[in-house]
Amino acid sequence: MEMKTYPYHTPDGIIELVEKREYDGMELLAHELATLRAEGMATINELRKELQDAVKRMEAVPVKELDWIWDNTGETALDGFEAVRTRLILAAKGKA
Repeated sequence: MEMKTYPYHTPDGIIELVEKREYDGMELLAHELATLRAEGMATINELRKELQDAVKRMEAVPVKELDWIWDNTGETALDGFEAVRTRLILAAKGKA
């Protein structure tokens, strides 16, 4: 968008004025950008909080429970890894 400017004589010299309609449009755009930024930051902060909560839930799973799951699941180490992984994912989601 090309702004239209017009010369204006003042006691200090000539200045350029921006057409009010275009200035109003720029002001509206600036307000919309500020609103989008605020909404984006709120979303980021909400996601950060959710992630922190998920990590806390995973950390709260007792190591003894994970050891028991490892020892009592399947016949291979891969079975144990998968069982422990599943338990931690459920904890992160708040489902266990």
